[in-house]
This record gives sequence, structure tokens and C-alpha cells, in this order.
Amino acid sequence: MTDEDDKHDAAERWMRRYMDIKIRYHDKDGTQITMRRWVELRTPEYSIIGRDKIGPYDVVTAWLGLDYTFRAKGRPLIFETEVYIDPVDDEPESHLWIFSERYYTLEGAQAGHDQATAQAQEWVAHGRPEHRPV
Repeated sequence: MTDEDDKHDAAERWMRRYMDIKIRYHDKDGTQITMRRWVELRTPEYSIIGRDKIGPYDVVTAWLGLDYTFRAKGRPLIFETEVYIDPVDDEPESHLWIFSERYYTLEGAQAGHDQATAQAQEWVAHGRPEHRPV
């Protein structure tokens, strides 16, 4: 066992003890895996489901692998689509998150990515409702 393994094991023990949440890790098929395997899979090649740039919008869908339901049972919520808008005047801190949705399956994540991409295309064509000129 390496020092890195010890750190991951210690982090998992701490989270279980003090946060009283159920931590489950899953691969893209939804099969439960160990934390160590989850760390090994966290590469851009495995994690990124879709990434599109549409005007000022970045649409990114990724496998998270960590079950965001934080329950011991039930379907794992392990994918997420997020939409960001470009920074204003090249200020990185103004890179704004404007949308997020999580999914149980790869198929759901792919469909969600397509929907978010279509929404971003609509915003480019017609403006976001809260940002349309009066």
C-alpha cells in the first residue's frame, strides 16, 4: 500500500465518521467500485462524456463516479451536465456557471448533454430570457 492509498483510505474513513453520509463509487455502467478504482478511472478520456462550445457557452457532461444521492441503496446519481458562460473581459473569476443537471445513467447523461447543447444554441440565437434587452 502506498502513501497515496493511505491518504484515500483516511479521507474515506473521515467522511464516513464525521459527515454521516453513505459514499458509493460507480463506474460508467453503474457497477459499484472501490474508491481506489474510482481514482484510477478519473481521467479526461474516461470522465468526459461530451464537451461543446456554443457561442459564449461551454457545455460539459462528465461521469462523476461518486454517487451524489449519498444513500446506501438505490440508483447511483453519477453523471452531470453543466453549462458555463465565458469570462467577461478575460477575467477567469467571471466564468459563470449557469446550469447543472445530474443523471443516473450514461444514456441519460448523453441525452441531457444534447438537451443542454440545444438550449445553448437557442440562447445564442435568441438570448437567454433573463438577459434579453427590454
